[in-house]
Amino acid sequence: MSNASEAVTAILAEFDAAVSPAIQRSIHKDALNLAKHAESLAVDAQGKEHLEFAASILASVHKLQGLLGGCEAARQFVGDALVSSFKLRAAEYVVRRLGVNLDSPQTALPTIAANFIPRGDVLFGKGFRYACERSSPSEFCARIDSCLFDAFFRTMNAPEMTQLLCRLDIVWADALELNCPSIRFDRPTTLAQGDDTCRFLFREVSSRGWNAVSTARRVNQNEKEEM
Repeated sequence: MSNASEAVTAILAEFDAAVSPAIQRSIHKDALNLAKHAESLAVDAQGKEHLEFAASILASVHKLQGLLGGCEAARQFVGDALVSSFKLRAAEYVVRRLGVNLDSPQTALPTIAANFIPRGDVLFGKGFRYACERSSPSEFCARIDSCLFDAFFRTMNAPEMTQLLCRLDIVWADALELNCPSIRFDRPTTLAQGDDTCRFLFREVSSRGWNAVSTARRVNQNEKEEM
């Protein structure tokens, strides 16, 4: 999900339908103003699209916090709504983003290694900067040294908002592991948590060990979100 209108629609689908049209118009107006304040971050068409998406998320939280009892409640609501919507298309995203053939899971890791950076460049544009940290027959680790989402939210003095979008990584990772159960995804560092880079680590694991490592990853991610 990267379209601003789709994002707002998904969020408000979880809200009271009787007031959604008025709220939606207000959110769209506020999002345009927020995006304009940070328009220098968008250096290409992909950047403009992702900037508008991020702005719509921030505008949604701003608008809903007065109706939901505070900023934390609004962030949780918006994050949950984004996750619920993204789950419906997570497998499709895995194919489009990583190039994985879900009918040939045994080829998943080399396919991810070949596609992660070039497809990231095409889909996300110059606002995201990728590099390969290491690659072997059993693992692939890519760095995301620059993230437009993180840059935008920091510009808006709302760095905690980036984690709402980081949650979507767990959604597509679940879809990847469901279809390719020998692959484990980890994200040991993130810009949102104050680290020097986001590391996206894909590993081959035995099917017997998959449930344990997958569960451990989710527990670790939940702990980070609660911090």
